[in-house]
Amino acid sequence: CSHLCINSPGSYHCDCHPGYVMEANGHHCKIRGEPLLLTSIQTDLFLLGLRSGSLDVLSSAAKKAILSVDYDWEEQRVFWVTVDTDSIRWSSLDHKTTGTLIKGIRADSVAVDWLGRNLYWIDGVNSQIVAIRLKKNTVESLAHSVILDEDLDQPRSLALLPQKGLMFWTEIGNVVKIERAGMDGSERRAVVNSSLGWPGGVAVDAIAERVYWADERLGAIGSAMLDGNDIRILQTKETLNPFSLVVFNDMMYWTDAKKRVVRSARKVSGKNGHILLKRQRQPFGVKIHLQSRNVASELKGWPEHLALQIPSVNEAAIMDYSIRDHTLYLADDGTTSLRSFKLKDVELLSRGQHLKLLGNSITAMALDWVTLNVYWSSNKQPRLQVTAMAKAYTAVLIKDGIGRIGSIALHPPSGRLCFTNLGLQDTNAVATVECANMDGAGRSVLRKEAVEPTSLSFSRNGETIYWADTGLGSIAAVRLDGSGHRELKVGDGLAAVALTDDLLFWMMVGDKTMLWYQDENGEDKLWFEVDTQVVGLKAFSKSSQTGANLCTENNGDCQHLCLATPGGRTCECDHGHVLVNATHCGPEQSCPAGSRACLDQLSCHPHEKFCNGHVDCHDHSDENWSRLLFDASGVVVKQLSGGAGLAPRTYSATPPATSISAPSEDPGLNTTLDTGRQLLNLGAAECSRRRCSDNGRCVEIDGETACVCSPSYRGDSCQDHVLKTMQGPIVYGASGLCVAMVIVIVTAVVIRRRKSASTGWVSVT
Repeated sequence: CSHLCINSPGSYHCDCHPGYVMEANGHHCKIRGEPLLLTSIQTDLFLLGLRSGSLDVLSSAAKKAILSVDYDWEEQRVFWVTVDTDSIRWSSLDHKTTGTLIKGIRADSVAVDWLGRNLYWIDGVNSQIVAIRLKKNTVESLAHSVILDEDLDQPRSLALLPQKGLMFWTEIGNVVKIERAGMDGSERRAVVNSSLGWPGGVAVDAIAERVYWADERLGAIGSAMLDGNDIRILQTKETLNPFSLVVFNDMMYWTDAKKRVVRSARKVSGKNGHILLKRQRQPFGVKIHLQSRNVASELKGWPEHLALQIPSVNEAAIMDYSIRDHTLYLADDGTTSLRSFKLKDVELLSRGQHLKLLGNSITAMALDWVTLNVYWSSNKQPRLQVTAMAKAYTAVLIKDGIGRIGSIALHPPSGRLCFTNLGLQDTNAVATVECANMDGAGRSVLRKEAVEPTSLSFSRNGETIYWADTGLGSIAAVRLDGSGHRELKVGDGLAAVALTDDLLFWMMVGDKTMLWYQDENGEDKLWFEVDTQVVGLKAFSKSSQTGANLCTENNGDCQHLCLATPGGRTCECDHGHVLVNATHCGPEQSCPAGSRACLDQLSCHPHEKFCNGHVDCHDHSDENWSRLLFDASGVVVKQLSGGAGLAPRTYSATPPATSISAPSEDPGLNTTLDTGRQLLNLGAAECSRRRCSDNGRCVEIDGETACVCSPSYRGDSCQDHVLKTMQGPIVYGASGLCVAMVIVIVTAVVIRRRKSASTGWVSVT
């Protein structure tokens, strides 16, 4: 694995750090977009495309050599300081403007906190580390906050790791060393105080979690773990004069002011060295400009919002969200999988893959927020089916008379669901909107004249279903008894609709992406329009996932799946099992011994043909499988695998509180898992919640339990947020979520032109 190797009993899988996507081989990660090398050569700023080799020069108006650079992806600015400067200047990446961030200060090295929206710098004359909020207007020196000013001799270079709330700097005074502290100046300590000559530049490798430095006196590039362990010194004939450096993926890049070149080489071995730039004038500062470093980099023009980066997702397609668990469920067309992500402060932490398909992709998905069952359909399995995420039970609910399901909506309190049925065969209907109970019974067609219905949403009381008909350019609504059909004509370019607290949102895509809503007076209002490409829209509020049904408590006493119905519930069994009484399941003997049935029940295959990487079932269901599930602290709590319903399954040694034991042992249980290891993992998960405030994970060090804190937390019990004690005007993070929250996934969408059209609801009979 080029980034993360996730271990599991008897196996492993690779994962990527935030901002990167997995390549098709499943082992190597790559950045979205082309990375650009930003470097200062005397008074000029250069941008070099690391893939295309393109070279661009930014205007700077600098009169002296630019020694340090960094960039702000949100405002698309490059910040820089020159020799003997009394200000921090900036240049826009579009070549149009330059300006000054702050006047009346001394800065030798600058670093952007892209997460907290702050700029840090080193004042070597006054021996200080200082920070200021990033602002568009020029401010005076009094507006900044001093982060550190005690026991600093000659600080030289600064690097930040905002994901962990850490900063690193080099000292070149009487005692040469590399120090680190929280970005609020707390928990300061020296991490490297040996094997140093004159460390002029410092950089952080977020992937390998190492700090690197350029040592001009030793003619070497050194590195160490973030805690100072495992010091490595790389000394070659190419590293004799390193001035500034940066690390990106598997490579490191540095400037050589004496030989007037910018070089690159493998960060571990120093091999595969190249000269990227050679000029007559001297190069100094260097950074890597990642055009997709964070989702928010593409959200210029949006209203106040919180932008969250989704790790390890190639092509976000369909999403849903659990308010109770603060968990985002996301279908990824690029990896043909369903993943979940825990929302923790301003981070989405991967909880692993729940469903992985082969040669197949999910076309529709919706979350039952009461049971956390996921209703879904796919290209090769065009049925309505439901999977219990906790144990990977899967049951087919509706399979007859379906062409392709394009959208699913659930209303758990009433036990009702609706779906769009597209591409019907042997019928005059282009598409239909149909509804049923959440166990698949009571199916009825609500609308036959739909063209391209999508984006289904229930009203708050569950009595009305809304959808966007992109073929007609209208938003439609009808009561579940079939009455009261009405339409709102909005025009071509309609892409999605969302509803929360009966407040209607819709998205139009044309030359720009526009988000509209209808106010309490029934008037259409444009909220905002942006150039961002958007692929999905969901809306939630505190009251949009309230209510209960008979599955709320103890899974409705059902051993496998509890499916809500109007006023009741149905216990359903996993594929390959049948009910032995009202609540419990037993194996179904429908195939010869040693074989299992496909989900479509059309054929049986030997056990070894399931999840072997080769499709054998006509509907591809033998390759449905799930990987690792993680708790909030990142501890592996379960590995699920199988096919045709995601079985066989590995159960936890201690069943969750919402499940009940079967009357007898399930013959299909996989008993080869190390039970002691399971108990240890489950114990660690409980320990992480109690001992580490659910903000880290427990580890055993010299026989004693300690906490390894998640990014953004620290303290003996991970109880302190790393940036809550920032001084002065520095504010951590993005804006908070309002009472109503609109979730938008930003990737790609087909662009169509919007034509003008009249608006207003029209009753249709």
